[in-house]
Amino acid sequence: MSDQELLEASDSNVTVSNKNATELLRPLSEYASSKWLKNQDFSNGIESIMNEEVVVKGIKEMLLLIKDASTSKDNESSTELPSEEIIYNFDWNAIYEISSKMIEEYSKQIDTIFKELENVNKKLGYWQEAGFSFDAHRGLKIINNHEEWMKQKEKYLSYRQQQLDSTVKEIADSVGRLEKE
Repeated sequence: MSDQELLEASDSNVTVSNKNATELLRPLSEYASSKWLKNQDFSNGIESIMNEEVVVKGIKEMLLLIKDASTSKDNESSTELPSEEIIYNFDWNAIYEISSKMIEEYSKQIDTIFKELENVNKKLGYWQEAGFSFDAHRGLKIINNHEEWMKQKEKYLSYRQQQLDSTVKEIADSVGRLEKE
């Protein structure tokens, strides 16, 4: 089955048997793997999106500062001191600034996400309350309908009882008259 046929089959509203489903899933996973996982353009696109993130940029800056400090110190002291006595001098203020900016940005993003989550939870609560009210009303209506049906059935059975009683009374009277005659 070609990729195009596979896409058309997955897009159509056709029910598929279990055998056909496994035949479709295997090529579909191969298709996804070839189009996304093994595709260098796709990987590069994702990597460029990730590189735009503030956190990733901050981490890269910190790593470059650390790398610059370590390589410059290595070049300066490689001939002067033995390796046990090399002391690296980092710019801790720059690292602190970058990390604090990252934390602030992360906190802002988390606050925004929590606000969105709170709004979604409010809407979900409203939806649940409306659903509960609707279900309660519908259930009450069904119970009332059943109760009314039972009352009508009891009336009908009472009426039938009266008819049977009157019929029995007439039969008894008729039998009594026949016995007298």
